[in-house]
Amino acid sequence: MDRFNPNWVIAACFALTAISVYGIGQAVGNIGWLILIVFAAGVLMNTAQSSMPALAAAFYPTQGRGTGVAWMLGIGRFLGESPGRFWSPN
Repeated sequence: MDRFNPNWVIAACFALTAISVYGIGQAVGNIGWLILIVFAAGVLMNTAQSSMPALAAAFYPTQGRGTGVAWMLGIGRFLGESPGRFWSPN
């Protein structure tokens, strides 16, 4: 992220993750490809998710950086799992 624009790096990781998840559905019959694509999707998603706090820290002043990043993570986790409560069939 230091050499390139961090926004583009994270966006590229999320886009490649989406392509990998699509590839998982296409590689159902081939176990070798399936393992490789699932591994790639996991690595790309982990890279994108773990880079988000570093990117968010740049948006907050030094005095409130820890609080700002913590709120970003907390709200993201809450809003990320909330739709599942309302849209799940059970």
